[in-house]
Amino acid sequence: MPLIVTFLPVARNLAIARTTLLVVAATRARWRSQSQSSVPLAYYMATTGFVRDAHPRKTAARRTSSALARRRLLAVLSRLERAIPPSIESCVTPKLETLLVRLRPVAHDEIVGVLKHSNACIPTSRVIQSVLAHFGFESYPVATEVGACNKVQAQIFKSIGGREQAAKTTAEQRKDRARDGAWATAIGTGVTEAGLPVRTDGWDGHLVLRVEDMLLDGSIAMLNNSAKDLNLPKLLWTPVDSEWDRGRQYALSTGCEVIYVKLDDDSWRGTPYWKVDTEPYKSMQSRMVEAILTRVNLEERTP
Repeated sequence: MPLIVTFLPVARNLAIARTTLLVVAATRARWRSQSQSSVPLAYYMATTGFVRDAHPRKTAARRTSSALARRRLLAVLSRLERAIPPSIESCVTPKLETLLVRLRPVAHDEIVGVLKHSNACIPTSRVIQSVLAHFGFESYPVATEVGACNKVQAQIFKSIGGREQAAKTTAEQRKDRARDGAWATAIGTGVTEAGLPVRTDGWDGHLVLRVEDMLLDGSIAMLNNSAKDLNLPKLLWTPVDSEWDRGRQYALSTGCEVIYVKLDDDSWRGTPYWKVDTEPYKSMQSRMVEAILTRVNLEERTP
């Protein structure tokens, strides 16, 4: 209903508003399928026939002469673009996406193979940063709190009005939901207030990278729990905007959900895995980077 109300000043009546929303969905699908992720959705819609399709009752002459209406529509589209949840990988540019697709099955395994454990967000971020730099992509680390839940819990969060409402549930309600298969976990400070199981085996935060207009997480798989139907990818990239540090939820294709919240904590910078200025950390860093580059370059040469 909020989106329909938003479009009423442009569409003028409910029938045209419904048509507008259907065209928005179809146009957004085309935008994603044609790899237009580097082009703003509002601009893509305005330059590929959306203005015509969204105003079926206007003649071509009236549409051409209505510059003011067009500007107003673009403003509404910009608001709609922020309102529609982005694809989990919709913002990545083609060149970077090609690299990430090659990294996804490679980076996590090579890093875990050297470290012998998967609870490694700091060294993982350091290694992937070096790999990205090798291919000409600038990135910087971001400390976050991260939470993840399976499909059952995601549906519960939605039904109760969001994760913030989880703290209001009783212990008995949580037990009932757990019996129904709900599961959520998190890394970060203060997450116990939401009644979530908390991982405490390491730094009280989760380090990811910001590259272009997205967050890149190479160690999210450490939250996986197949027994609880929580299955996350080995490498996750997800779009962000200027408001992302207020907390934002992202849905994965498996129905699991991940949420990142910016964390004001730089204590990880003093860890040997980030500084890599002493042994054995320097050697381990070099081994992981070289192993990943070798496999990525090999895949690139494989027809």
